[in-house]
Amino acid sequence: ETDVVLPRQLAKRKVPSRLCDALDRTPNSPFYGIISRYSDQKDKKSAAVVRDTAIQNMINQSFSNPLGALYNFKGSTTQPADLKAMYDSLVSFWSIVKEVFPDAWGKDPRKSRLMHSAGIQGMGHLMDRMLMKFDDPLDETDKNKIKTILEQMAPHCRWMEGTWGGIGLDWNQIESTTRSIRLLSDELMRIYNETRSR
Repeated sequence: ETDVVLPRQLAKRKVPSRLCDALDRTPNSPFYGIISRYSDQKDKKSAAVVRDTAIQNMINQSFSNPLGALYNFKGSTTQPADLKAMYDSLVSFWSIVKEVFPDAWGKDPRKSRLMHSAGIQGMGHLMDRMLMKFDDPLDETDKNKIKTILEQMAPHCRWMEGTWGGIGLDWNQIESTTRSIRLLSDELMRIYNETRSR
């Protein structure tokens, strides 16, 4: 269950920030305690390794794109956004990511590009693609299918060492630039598509 209260009525521009806060403060979230937020700087935890802007950008891209995993929950002029459903989808997917990549999870982004803003956004694009194929909410069978796909992709991912094969970039050459994020996103999609075609 979600411990953080998510309001029914909320301006769309505030949705990414509120979800980011819930992901950081709720114990069942894979991001619990590891998001670095500007408002927390005075009491910054050493475990806070993911920038809040990276999480919010990932949520916003999914929330704004008609093909995004969160788009169907954004509501309308007469229907409020369903933040609970968005939160549940984010927790389901990213919990699997954490489980599949335990060594790269929770590390300083200088040591793990999975925790880097480029990694978060790249995996966010992958989330959008993967969750399109499943009904909401995800059941255990669906979660196991997603986990199996990510496990098949894992040997080709270079979060902490090595070179990304399809783009020829070393793991630590991935940066927070539009070009780098696009290249990483495309590479993750290539790996995903090749995995699915086997």
